[in-house]
Amino acid sequence: MVFHGELLLFGIAFLCLVEGIVYMLFPRKIREYALRVAEVKSETLRLLGCGAVLLGVVLLVLFKTLSQG
Repeated sequence: MVFHGELLLFGIAFLCLVEGIVYMLFPRKIREYALRVAEVKSETLRLLGCGAVLLGVVLLVLFKTLSQG
């Protein structure tokens, strides 16, 4: 399966849009959340990151498969 650059750019643009909206609307909550994240063990953060990557890959493959058919 070949992923096109257009899909990657769309994903990055969407991520920036969502992150920007969250920071714009809830700056105080983001700051509080960042302080809480700093207290979480590195292993836990690594596991959460791995889960997010796996979910992202599954969603990309699913999106690509559905868009072809």
